[in-house]
Amino acid sequence: MQQDFNQRFLIEEYGIRGQIVRLNQTWTRLLSCDHYPERLQQILAQASVASNLLASILKYEGKLTLQISGKG
Repeated sequence: MQQDFNQRFLIEEYGIRGQIVRLNQTWTRLLSCDHYPERLQQILAQASVASNLLASILKYEGKLTLQISGKG
């Protein structure tokens, strides 16, 4: 299994900054906890990556918690 990966990059010529995130181990562990419907898996994947990106730019030593609520 591939490890999780988080790499920032900069393309100075075009003024582009970005970050590549792969959550292979985390995602495998997350899905092994329960059987989630396909749509919920998509939302959970997006939320996991968004949390990772946000946590990587914060200058804060602690935990980041993302809370999502909906009608379902």
